[in-house]
Amino acid sequence: MQNTICLTGRLTKDPESKNVSGKQLVTATIAVDKKFKKTDGDSADFFDLAIWSPQQGDFLINYGGKGRLIAVSGRMESRKYTDQSGGNRVAWTVNVSEVSVLDRPRESAEGESQKTVEMGSGN
Repeated sequence: MQNTICLTGRLTKDPESKNVSGKQLVTATIAVDKKFKKTDGDSADFFDLAIWSPQQGDFLINYGGKGRLIAVSGRMESRKYTDQSGGNRVAWTVNVSEVSVLDRPRESAEGESQKTVEMGSGN
């Protein structure tokens, strides 16, 4: 059996970098449009991303930003916890192994365009 997921969506905010036990962790969230549209507006699913690879993380920090269209592949991981009211919860995260930026960056104030780059697996 294989636990693999591939998603294409837009970053909901700029990626964030943290230091966890001496390792870089880049986190982000993407919104993935649903195939059907509700009558009261668009509908999307939201996925939390965890990027442990320094190369992949740096790539997303440098080239990804709020609203950018990205594609990711990796595996789903679950984490069980107890919420403040004592209820048992499960949180799902995509542990990303590959990330690509799919759209062109917007023009900067000087009229220059940023470079669009694709980053494959580089562990």
